[in-house]
Amino acid sequence: MIAALCPILLLMIDAEPAPSSTSQPVVTGDAAHALAPLVEHLRDACIFVDNDMRVGFLNAVARHDIQSRGDDPNRYPGQPLWDVIPHAPDAPARLAVEQAARERTPICFTGRAIDGGFWHEVDVAPLESGCLLYYRSAAEHSAVHDAREASDRELQMTTGRLRVFLDGAPLAVIVTDNTGSVLLWNPAAEAMFQWTADEVVGKMIPLAPSDDPDSIRGMRARVLQGEFLKAMPVRRMRKDGVVLDVQVSAAPMRDRHEEIVGTIAMITDMTAHRKLEAQLRMAQKMEAVGLLAGGVAHDFNNLLTAIKGFASLLQMTLAEDDQSAEFLGEINRAADRAAALTAQLLAFSRRQLLRPEPLDLNARVLDLERMLRVLLRTEGELVLELDPQLRQVLADPGQIEQVILNLIVNARDAISGRTDGRVTIRTSNAELLHEFEQWGVQDAPGTYVRLDVVDNGMGMDRATQARIFDPFFTTKEPGQGTGLGLATVFGIVKQSGGYVWVESDVGQGATFSVYLPRAKSVGRPS
Repeated sequence: MIAALCPILLLMIDAEPAPSSTSQPVVTGDAAHALAPLVEHLRDACIFVDNDMRVGFLNAVARHDIQSRGDDPNRYPGQPLWDVIPHAPDAPARLAVEQAARERTPICFTGRAIDGGFWHEVDVAPLESGCLLYYRSAAEHSAVHDAREASDRELQMTTGRLRVFLDGAPLAVIVTDNTGSVLLWNPAAEAMFQWTADEVVGKMIPLAPSDDPDSIRGMRARVLQGEFLKAMPVRRMRKDGVVLDVQVSAAPMRDRHEEIVGTIAMITDMTAHRKLEAQLRMAQKMEAVGLLAGGVAHDFNNLLTAIKGFASLLQMTLAEDDQSAEFLGEINRAADRAAALTAQLLAFSRRQLLRPEPLDLNARVLDLERMLRVLLRTEGELVLELDPQLRQVLADPGQIEQVILNLIVNARDAISGRTDGRVTIRTSNAELLHEFEQWGVQDAPGTYVRLDVVDNGMGMDRATQARIFDPFFTTKEPGQGTGLGLATVFGIVKQSGGYVWVESDVGQGATFSVYLPRAKSVGRPS
């Protein structure tokens, strides 16, 4: 109906007196002669067609419309309606008029002229010998329709812009109704929480962690009362059960009557940020302790040098069978043990002089194999998985041996008491690209050699892992450890330009991974 009658309907009239026409009506057929005087001066344009759909009569308004177009209305009577008003056989307006004439059923519709320039109202009144077609201007309808179309277009544009914003937003955006059912779930929410929009829309999602089931309910109640929440630190659970540290900003969503009908929340994943904060605090703490330890170790080394020197001079004055010589030997051995302890402190504080050189890590592990098996003899077995294509690293040989020994001793303590204890040393070539963000350290992408020490021991919780490289931190009984073993590993690796990382879960063992920079000049082809 939208594309209704065309050339004959191109000009509509307002509700004014019928204009006078210089032309005289042309009438064909008896029915037209009878109807012509009745509709000649109607204020609506009128066309009479017979049962063969031929034009029999055009009233004054219709003739005026035709004349205003520079056309001759006298040539239309007697012509087929669809010659006068060209419409394809399947045009909706033509089908509607023909159906009304065939079924003798009146119809009316409002449509736009075929050129799209204006609107008109059309009535088709079937008669015994044909049909009368009336049409009139529908300017008011046109204005309303055009305004509605403009409003719809603006709404579609606004909705499109909003959709682009939501789809591209880096924050998770979640819209829920008053009951908590999800109405909108953007791609960032999918990436953050692992549920797809198809899985969650229309449902309530269990985002609250199991240890705080009421956190979401309480926040939603506050927002539904009209409160705005800004950057609230909370915890939310992913589809796989992992709990994330997030910040939530939320606001009430209102309808046109200003009634609150739901909530809209924007969520930022702070998990990586929290890790970076923890790494920064650890780095600052270790830097401070390292400065202290390095200064103490340096001064203590000077005292030990004096002690050993005077002990040696005193020992030269005693006879070999003098009982005091034995005591002096114990003093020297104690000083040596103290010197070894200060060496660990210097390594931790990264103030020890290193002499890096290209070395084969596999060869170093094999050189230490016998000693390592002795260390593990009563606790578990040692498994070596060494990459035969391993590249050389640039490091101090003695310090790398210290790293391996300390990691093995730590693994031995972890598997203590197990009947199936096992420690695996694994070497491989590695390339670091995006791991630094997870570790919270400065990026240094490139090629490295990786050393893994894996145990199937008791494992560690997150709190222990956060402090595992702290100096003087130990989980052993008092007097059983200095807490410097892993701190020394950390210091040596960092001073060597590498990285160390631990992955562990309670009861699942632990993996300590050391990444050392690959030597530039290597014996094997790259």
